[in-house]
Amino acid sequence: MKKVYVVSWDYDGGGGFDWYTNLKWAKKALREEKANAEAYKNLNWKAHFETMHVKSRCWLDITNEVEGRLYS
Repeated sequence: MKKVYVVSWDYDGGGGFDWYTNLKWAKKALREEKANAEAYKNLNWKAHFETMHVKSRCWLDITNEVEGRLYS
């Protein structure tokens, strides 16, 4: 299993996510998403953070695994 840090966001009409293997980078991204949430309150922007353990090893497979967990 591989540990990844997931920063996700949602707002009226959309959302997305990024994952990181480095906690420092993930925390920086989370701060940026929290700033977006403050700036775009009118869109109900929300930022989220979680740690996941994934089975996949390659970039695309990890992305697909994280996406499956977030949106299932």
